[in-house]
Amino acid sequence: MKRNEDKNRKQRTIYLGISIGWVLKTGFIVAGIAIWGWVFVAVMGWGFTSGLRC
Repeated sequence: MKRNEDKNRKQRTIYLGISIGWVLKTGFIVAGIAIWGWVFVAVMGWGFTSGLRC
């Protein structure tokens, strides 16, 4: 009975580790897209305003 409890605990730990890794990876992807989008908008806005001034 003790072995079965240890086995279940290990499986939960592994599952939790995978979940945390998946959440972190997803978070980094979302943050990367958000940063890229902000930079893109900033550069395009700067380009349009610079073009209008010339």
